[in-house]
Amino acid sequence: MAKRKYNNIIILLIFAAYVIYYGTFLTKSGFEYSEFINVAALIVIAFISILLLGFRRDKLTATKKSILGMTITEVLLFFAASFGLGLVTGFLRNSYPLDFISICKNVCIPIVYLVGIEVFRYTTLNANNDKKPIIIMTTILITILELTMNLNGAMMYDFETIFKTTSAIIIPTIIKNASLSYLAIYGGLKPVLFYRLIMDTYSYILPIVPDLGDYINSVIGILLPTVIYMNTARIIEEDLDSKGKEEVKTTGIKIGDIVMVAVIAILVGLISGRFTFGLIGIGSESMSPNIEKGDSVLYMKVKNENDLKEGDILVFNSGNKIIIHRLVEIKKDGNKTYFITKGDANNTNDSLNLTIDNIRGKVLFKIKYLSYPTLLLKELVDKG
Repeated sequence: MAKRKYNNIIILLIFAAYVIYYGTFLTKSGFEYSEFINVAALIVIAFISILLLGFRRDKLTATKKSILGMTITEVLLFFAASFGLGLVTGFLRNSYPLDFISICKNVCIPIVYLVGIEVFRYTTLNANNDKKPIIIMTTILITILELTMNLNGAMMYDFETIFKTTSAIIIPTIIKNASLSYLAIYGGLKPVLFYRLIMDTYSYILPIVPDLGDYINSVIGILLPTVIYMNTARIIEEDLDSKGKEEVKTTGIKIGDIVMVAVIAILVGLISGRFTFGLIGIGSESMSPNIEKGDSVLYMKVKNENDLKEGDILVFNSGNKIIIHRLVEIKKDGNKTYFITKGDANNTNDSLNLTIDNIRGKVLFKIKYLSYPTLLLKELVDKG
């Protein structure tokens, strides 16, 4: 037992060391073969985890068979729904070459990576399925690695970009890995590999993909793994004996699960800026003390000049930046209407003559401290 405990610590330290190495050196080295090094390293780590912890044979019990069938069904429904939406939103032609040799080259590295990372997850979690700290640490480390890979080279120069990156990449990656860890423990390796091999490689193979946009892709990236998690919990509760049911009731579907998904979906929708209402973080002190750095504001889009009056706080574009300042003057010049703005903490008006085309909307109210996490993320990125 003591030996197994030390083996757990060793494999987690090895993986943590590699995550640090990948994030601090490999992603920034520009080395031509960094992808191959990454894949090779993960295969070695997966092999070490098998040596240290053993590999429990993934027996296809009735429960696991139900979970596998459910996972296959949900993924197929995802494709049906995505391509159905594509009939409305349109399709994009795949930018990857689609001859047989090119497809093999394009999918080879992702497939080997996915097998390595999921064998490591399955081996570690199933050797410790009663040890929550190990499960949590394994999931966190895999999530950090995948976020580092996905965010490599991402330009987060303003709060809008950070919010969109959070909704399109960070939140879906966290939820996906939490759900996959749950699925690996109760469903085994097969449904996890099926999910990942399909969801992470289809874009290399299909000639066209639905043009769904960041918002819908983000919602799907959140909802699909969450639905699979909920259905896995339902199957476990239905299939296990009474003792097992008592043990897993705390992991079943709760109202809180549904509320959490709904809140996240709403937040992603607000952040996307594609609807009447939007949410954006404040990254400066120019509106202090009324709106402080680290707050967020909910705004409503406006299309009519008559909807604006002096004193309104506007959200507008200035080059590549989004600015939130107060409307202090409305000027008429023939048929043109110009809007003059000023930050409450600034001494002079902005040197901009805004038109209605520059204005995204007007602020309805502020939410204190909501954007502090993204503010910290931006500062970390800037320091890096």
